[in-house]
Amino acid sequence: QRVVPVLPVKAGLTAVVGLQFACVKDTVEAWYSLASPSGHSFGELIHVVVQPAIKQPVPLVSLIEGVSPAPLKVREGEVKRVGWHLANPSAVAWPEDTAFKLIYNTPGWENVPHTVELGPVSAGGTIHVDTRLAKAT
Repeated sequence: QRVVPVLPVKAGLTAVVGLQFACVKDTVEAWYSLASPSGHSFGELIHVVVQPAIKQPVPLVSLIEGVSPAPLKVREGEVKRVGWHLANPSAVAWPEDTAFKLIYNTPGWENVPHTVELGPVSAGGTIHVDTRLAKAT
């Protein structure tokens, strides 16, 4: 039995009581009531049900094959097509708005798309994505 102290409240006012519960492994039910200093219950019973947190599966991505991590050699004005074969090894589909961001830290790549839309891929599915890269002249 747990007692939660509540400050006295004048008639016609409202008391706000905060209850905080730790994570639980099994569902827990509790009933609370207000009590006078002498221990007499009054007012309505408060019924609380605390359930274990449900872990939501998280979408994941895995690179099956793609461009080498080594610097890509492209002459000015040259267009190269690069691609990636990606897998969804998670237990949930990727959201509709899934995309990946290409990050360039070399001058001359300003005209390259920075975001490649992927869309949804079912759990366990794969997708091939490619884009054209052209170094500015």
